[in-house]
Amino acid sequence: SLATPLFQVRVILWYCSDFAILLHSGVSVCKALLLNVGSAMTSFVGLYIGLSVATDIATQQWIAALAAGLFLYVGLADMLPTMIHINNNKPWLVLLLQNAGLLTGWSALLLLSLYEDNIAF
Repeated sequence: SLATPLFQVRVILWYCSDFAILLHSGVSVCKALLLNVGSAMTSFVGLYIGLSVATDIATQQWIAALAAGLFLYVGLADMLPTMIHINNNKPWLVLLLQNAGLLTGWSALLLLSLYEDNIAF
């Protein structure tokens, strides 16, 4: 199945972007790595809470809506202002790379949503 490798690529890119954000904010490399590992370990707590709470379909839908809203908030409130205030000699190259990254992510999400019924584990 194609779903598992795509999910792993998304997770790796997610942790790399978290690492880059931490480095950009002035955190040392060692501390950024420790924060990423700590963040990954706390996700297991969320997994067990989610598995115990999400027993019916209505609760699952509310959890999915809340998670999607939080991801949108992080993307719009944290990452977008950082993308706007970039000082570089080649602003057009930065704009092109940022838009290519956004379009790639949106395309991946669109493809996953269009073909979610065909993905089998």
